[in-house]
Amino acid sequence: MLTSSRFTYQRPSDEAGRGRRRRRLSRAMRVPRVLRRLRPVLLQVSLILQLSLPVQLLVLGGCATRVHSVPPPAPVAAPVRKPLPPMPPPPPVTRRPVEAPPAPPAVPAAQAITLGHSVQGRPIVLHEFGSAGPCLFIFGGIHGSEPTSVDVAEGILGLLRTYPGLYSRCRVAVLPRANPDGLMRGRRANANRVDLNRNFPARNWKRREGHGTRPGSEPETQALLAAMERLRPAAVVSIHSIQNQPPCNNYDGPGGQMAETLARYNGYRVIASIGYPTPGSFGSWCGGDLGIPTITLELPRRQAGGEAWRDNQEAMLALLRSFADVGHPVTAGG
Repeated sequence: MLTSSRFTYQRPSDEAGRGRRRRRLSRAMRVPRVLRRLRPVLLQVSLILQLSLPVQLLVLGGCATRVHSVPPPAPVAAPVRKPLPPMPPPPPVTRRPVEAPPAPPAVPAAQAITLGHSVQGRPIVLHEFGSAGPCLFIFGGIHGSEPTSVDVAEGILGLLRTYPGLYSRCRVAVLPRANPDGLMRGRRANANRVDLNRNFPARNWKRREGHGTRPGSEPETQALLAAMERLRPAAVVSIHSIQNQPPCNNYDGPGGQMAETLARYNGYRVIASIGYPTPGSFGSWCGGDLGIPTITLELPRRQAGGEAWRDNQEAMLALLRSFADVGHPVTAGG
């Protein structure tokens, strides 16, 4: 036995140690002992659960079967609607027939227009070809002493009547006899002894004998002025004949290229001036004052009409074709 100032320690005996070990072992054995007592209860609960599971499945399956076997609800019949009584027919509508607007008068492809009459009452007739586009105006016979100009103008009429394609995109107007009284007598002037090619309202007109009392004083001149107002031409060819000089393609205004076109076929010279003053002439007024390309085609005076036409047929045909192709005269170089 050990002793100290505070307490005395005595070693336990062997019997006391064994008692303490038995008590510790008994406390450790208590949990398995409880489990052994609960084992029958747990077995019964397990058995009950095993027996009740098929019943639950059967019950659930039956419910599912009953849910799926419920027949769908019967369709609800739509209410029967009574048909509406038929609508009475509408009263007949009286309609007035619509009158179509009158069609515009057709413009003939070729027509002859009497522009006026000479001093002695002879008609001055203009022949028009085509209905649309720019116009080429050709006239002859302004001097009664130059009948071959009428022959060439009438030859151009024959070309236009034979080849309508020459005026398919343009207009062509021909006045073969501008001075019918002078042509009938074979004299240069008209029945009033006025030179019609000195009677136009050009800025260079002069009051002289044979030029008229005023510009445009003669009925033949007035007919030509009416033709210009009616046609508004893009170019003009005035046919004459000349003596004591070679034939030529004389041009006024911007008509130089037209003169060159004619010269390639008739072989005439191209000149801008005839070489002497021409106050009150058509070329001075139309080409010089108005700026319209103007050709004065001067034929040989002593040449027969048929021969003059043969010499100028290809030239006039080329001029007509070029005018029809481009729709206006080629005026460069004039």
